[in-house]
Amino acid sequence: MRAFLAIELSESVKESLGRLIRQLQRTGADIRWVKTVNLHLTLEFFGEVPPGTVERIDEAMRTVAARVSSFTVRLGETGAFPNERRPRVFWLGISEGRQNVCALRETIHGVLSVAGIAGDDKPFEPHITLGRVCSSRGTEEALAVLHTVPQEEFGATRVERVTLFRSDLRPEGAVHTPVREFAWRTGRKFALHQTEEGQEHV
Repeated sequence: MRAFLAIELSESVKESLGRLIRQLQRTGADIRWVKTVNLHLTLEFFGEVPPGTVERIDEAMRTVAARVSSFTVRLGETGAFPNERRPRVFWLGISEGRQNVCALRETIHGVLSVAGIAGDDKPFEPHITLGRVCSSRGTEEALAVLHTVPQEEFGATRVERVTLFRSDLRPEGAVHTPVREFAWRTGRKFALHQTEEGQEHV
């Protein structure tokens, strides 16, 4: 399956970002905006993983969960990758908790590497993806809107776990399904989805 590890955002933060995305949509920019339900902060993207890798990720992440504790994340800085002159991705950065997120990702990446599980080796820049540019039409207007939104209105997320997601690419857009959760201190895993036969995957 196509998989990634991410921090899930609180429902209140998702609602705030949903309002922002609807405001950006009204610019008519040719951008494929992320559905509110799919908003998250990616820590490690694996791409397609072979059978058995989920169990190895599970074992590695239980080690991580025993090492870390909870912290708060607030969203703040706005921008576009690779830059605002030629934007390809619209994003929101972190105003509070950035150092914690980076340390968490470094711990996860290191433990997974020791376990022989390949992740993404690109430089890590914690962010929430809001949309992906399809063409240059309307991008300047959308960027202008993005920069005028008061950052404090997005709220906060208490980070107490990391979720392993399965990502299925469909014509109507990606569908992200939680597979496992790893909560701090206990290192417990949670079975979150069901097989086609209706039994929990554990």
